[in-house]
Parts: sequence; structure tokens; C-alpha cells
Amino acid sequence: MDDLRIKVLEDYYDFREHIQVMTTYRLLPNDAQIALTRKHYGIDTILAFDEDF
Repeated sequence: MDDLRIKVLEDYYDFREHIQVMTTYRLLPNDAQIALTRKHYGIDTILAFDEDF
């Protein structure tokens, strides 16, 4: 994956932030986890095949 400049990141998890993201944006738990991890690492754009994300 180094040739493609892809970096695999570990999930970031904080229970209170997770609940806050779920309720604020009405997200399912897995979608909230993606959003929280994205925020933690400062990622402003993601690509997903998940139609309801």
C-alpha cells in the first residue's frame, strides 16, 4: 500500500464523543465511529461505498 500512498489508521474511540456524534448527526454506531475517527485524525474527505453513509 505504500506505493499507492494509502495509510491504514487505527480507530479512535471515546465513549462520550461517540454518543454525541450519534445523537447530533443521527448516525448508526458504525457510521459514528467512522466520523469520529475521521475527525480525530483531521481527515476532511473520505470515500465510501456505503450508500447510506
